Amino acid sequence: MKTLIAFNTVEEIYQILGWKYTGNWKEDEPLRDKLWDNGFNLDDWDGGFACKEELKRKVCGLDSGGYKEWYEWCPDVEWLGNQMDDYCVGCHHCFFQGWHWYTIHHS
Repeated sequence: MKTLIAFNTVEEIYQILGWKYTGNWKEDEPLRDKLWDNGFNLDDWDGGFACKEELKRKVCGLDSGGYKEWYEWCPDVEWLGNQMDDYCVGCHHCFFQGWHWYTIHHS
C-alpha cells in the first residue's frame, strides 16, 4: 500500500514541504525558484501528488524491436497510472526533500 498526498496549487506544495506561503510573488519567489531548480515544472501542470516512495520503476529488456528501456507503474498504483495513460494524461517526476513529486498534465 502507498500513501499519496494530492495537491492542486503551489500553496499546497509549500504546505507539504512545511514552507510559509504568503501569496506575495516577491516574497514567495525564492522558494518557487528552489522548486524549479530541483526539477519542478510549474508552467505546465494541472495538479499532482507526492509520495515517499517512487511509483514508477525502470524496466529493461527485449521487445520485438530489440533492447529497450521503459517505465512501468508499481503494482500498488498501477490502476492510477493506467487511468492516466488511457486518458492521455502524463506526469513529470522529480525527487525533492525526501518526496517523489508527480505533477500531472494533459498531453
